[in-house]
Amino acid sequence: VDDLEWITITLIRMYETSGNEKYILKAQHLYDSYIITTWGPDDEAPWFGGISWEAVCEPERKTKNACSNRPGAIIAAMLARHGSVLMANGSKKTTLDYENDLKRIYQWERKYLFNPETGAVYDNINRRRTAYRVASYNTGTFLAAAMDMYALTHDRDYLNDAIMAADYTVCNLTDPTTGLMNNVARSMNGGDGGLFHGIFFRYLTRLILCSDTPDEMRNSLRRFVADNARLAMSCLDGEAMIFSRNWLTESIGKNEPAPLTPHVTGCTLLAAQIEVMRNY
Repeated sequence: VDDLEWITITLIRMYETSGNEKYILKAQHLYDSYIITTWGPDDEAPWFGGISWEAVCEPERKTKNACSNRPGAIIAAMLARHGSVLMANGSKKTTLDYENDLKRIYQWERKYLFNPETGAVYDNINRRRTAYRVASYNTGTFLAAAMDMYALTHDRDYLNDAIMAADYTVCNLTDPTTGLMNNVARSMNGGDGGLFHGIFFRYLTRLILCSDTPDEMRNSLRRFVADNARLAMSCLDGEAMIFSRNWLTESIGKNEPAPLTPHVTGCTLLAAQIEVMRNY
């Protein structure tokens, strides 16, 4: 389901960029027909709700994951923001319906996969246990959904949730040598893990640019993004211009094989730095 969610998020961004309503309508169809339909059931233990990671699977394989719930919440928030366009095109679901989806998805994950004492966002819960792995993918999307909830309700508890997730990431998911996120890939082949830090950087900018973020936290996060961007740029070969899997130890030259996902993270980081610099 999470792959479908990223396609849906991309479609909404394409609408926001182009104004072509076919993209937002397709996004709504995917969300209504294939994503939120995996929710629950609300009385099924041990989950009692939540968006499933796999739409169809054997019962013993069923899990409810951070990576399927947080992007779902982000989509619900995005569709709510464009509710007037959807309703003008005959949508039976209203802005309020999507806002309610955002709230229930957020509250479910906060209850089952978020540690409010540390800011950690855990990976998943299956029939037997919770998987306590923490990845920047999940802290980043949790942060984004918390900011969506804050924008909707103006309740500072949600802003504090976002701050907790960001602080956990900076303190615990960085390279101990540098204090930065230079170790981009989880495997030597790149893989999906190469995208995770980019997701975090994309959504971290929302916390930095929020006028209600405490100045000390904002300034600390601004320095964190800038320091990561400088280190990432330092690894670039002047001809190849390809971001590597570890900005501290690796540089990729012209005509050398390179994994795409760490490069996407590097580009996303630079986009985040540019957005922050435009505003400060």
